[in-house]
Amino acid sequence: MSIEKKALILGGGVIGVSTAILLHSLGYDVEIISEQFLWDHSTDPTFASVYPAASVIPHSVGGNTKKLYEMSYAVFDQLAKSYPHIVRRQKHLELTEGAFNRKDYHEWVGAEPISKDHSLWGLKAPIRGGAAYVEGVGFDICFVEMPAYKEWLRETIQELHIKLTRQKIDRYVLPYTIDKYSVVCNCLGMHGPALVKDDDEIEGLAGVLVRIPVDGLFKNPITQAPISYNYLFKDVEAYSYPRSRDALFGGTRIPVDQGQDPVGQLKAYFDQQSIEYTHLNRIPVPRYVIEVNQEMYRQLYDVDLKVDKANAILGLRPVRKKGVRLDVTESGIVNNYGYGGAGVTLSWGGALEVVRLIGVELDFQVVLDELMDTFKPA
Repeated sequence: MSIEKKALILGGGVIGVSTAILLHSLGYDVEIISEQFLWDHSTDPTFASVYPAASVIPHSVGGNTKKLYEMSYAVFDQLAKSYPHIVRRQKHLELTEGAFNRKDYHEWVGAEPISKDHSLWGLKAPIRGGAAYVEGVGFDICFVEMPAYKEWLRETIQELHIKLTRQKIDRYVLPYTIDKYSVVCNCLGMHGPALVKDDDEIEGLAGVLVRIPVDGLFKNPITQAPISYNYLFKDVEAYSYPRSRDALFGGTRIPVDQGQDPVGQLKAYFDQQSIEYTHLNRIPVPRYVIEVNQEMYRQLYDVDLKVDKANAILGLRPVRKKGVRLDVTESGIVNNYGYGGAGVTLSWGGALEVVRLIGVELDFQVVLDELMDTFKPA
């Protein structure tokens, strides 16, 4: 194949893999170079793709992402129809003790307000013991079962014969490499600015996830569906996402220096803020993350989740203050990074924007159809 249809993806996370699959569906011969890949069992906190939940909601990302969200959601909506064991539709609540601040994306997702009697979908909104009232919204989302999704993407990459090269990406030898490709895409997340000049800074937000093994997917008895949520109280947050094999508890978005030990920084932050915490496999976990989420589960699912078999994982979300970077440098490198906590959510929208940046003028529906044809089982 000529150089005119050869693409190099730098980075093996969810952004890089999604971009590679889309370019392949449009006829490109694609290679991904990365030290790590999405399906690896990595403990590197800067490799954000190994720990998302992952809801298709544009949380923890700067800038106006409406277009990326709408394009990406269209892909996940199609995937939910064809692969319901990997992507499903479910319900989500965003609640606050006290005055609730609506966000721009609440309009995009058609969020409904909690009623005056604190109900929605025929369900009383869960509330922390001792709280006077809650306000908030609820809406339908697509939810990605990340363990199954990562494996499915790996199998798709293999079936498409996309070349994978496990290698450290060195900015000094890169100029000698990119001449072999017509498209070079920087999908390195936290490390994206190491390759290119960037007038913005990427902030690492530390997120701790607690994973509790379960025997099956919890469903609320009234909605007959899983309900995920974000619950704000006393300037902190507890959130949870039920999955088929585990329940995920979280609630930390703490700025840290990605060049330093994040565990030590978290401990220092919790101590400074007088936040009580415990340890799960040596990772500090605020007690409210466990206790408040357990309380929510008793109300939503009538279950008492024990943490004796729980484990924790720590990762850094690469948040770029100006939002996602999608542009082309003077040297011809296409940048596609800075997604923060919305990497999975915006992954297909970002990949579709890369297609536009390289000058492929196709109707969105045509591109979507080409992509879905790629996913059809043999």
